[in-house]
Amino acid sequence: MTTPEKTKLLALVRLRGAISRSPSKALTPTALRTLTKGLRDRNVEVADLAAAVIEDLGEAGKPLIPALVRALKRRPRYAFGESLAGVGIVAVPALLRLVADRDSRVRRIAAWALGCPGLVRDLLGYAASDAHVR
Repeated sequence: MTTPEKTKLLALVRLRGAISRSPSKALTPTALRTLTKGLRDRNVEVADLAAAVIEDLGEAGKPLIPALVRALKRRPRYAFGESLAGVGIVAVPALLRLVADRDSRVRRIAAWALGCPGLVRDLLGYAASDAHVR
């Protein structure tokens, strides 16, 4: 691993630590840029760590949904699908669009993400709280 790759990984690890302490305060414009660049990185470890950090954000990761979608379409990886599922219900419209993608790998990952237990639990909780659904 090269020094620039190590530097990127270290920055993402530090950001992950900041998010674990205070998610709302950690998502600064600099953090958004770091995560977006991380998703685009050629190094799979860097891209996967960026996706994991976004997943840690939960719904606070909503601004990064478009970057996750682009990353998934460019390089289909389950880490990106898992990250979208981790963002929660706000990512469902994007995942549903991805289920209709031309690339079968993207479709498969999006369908898998829609079935992730955390997202399913959130969807069921949302449905149960909606008076029109009962």
